[in-house]
Amino acid sequence: MKPLQRGFTLIEVMVALAVIAIALGALILATGHATDHALYLQQRTLATWIAADRLDELRLRHLVPDTGSRDEGTRELAGMTWTWHQSAQASADPGFVRVRVEVAPAGAANDTPLGYLEALLARPRSTR
Repeated sequence: MKPLQRGFTLIEVMVALAVIAIALGALILATGHATDHALYLQQRTLATWIAADRLDELRLRHLVPDTGSRDEGTRELAGMTWTWHQSAQASADPGFVRVRVEVAPAGAANDTPLGYLEALLARPRSTR
């Protein structure tokens, strides 16, 4: 009769280590994706804040851009430089102008906006 063996065989230990290695690799990959997504959401939020700030500036200064006009500028926020592009279009109501502000990080390769906002600004009563 053979003596009773205790413990795991080398094959069992190797299989267990392979399963743990695969699981840890997937966990590290998921953590990397979550970090990238958090950075993207932060930048998108900042871009939207800059667009809102530009629209608020127009409202507070009572500046209503002419239909078809375009403007652009830069803004510093959170240690980054951002570029905003503003365009004005006619709206269904002649008393209002539709203003769109798009924001992207300065120097972005394709200049695709990370955030944008649109608002209707009332024309001054004398030009309606």
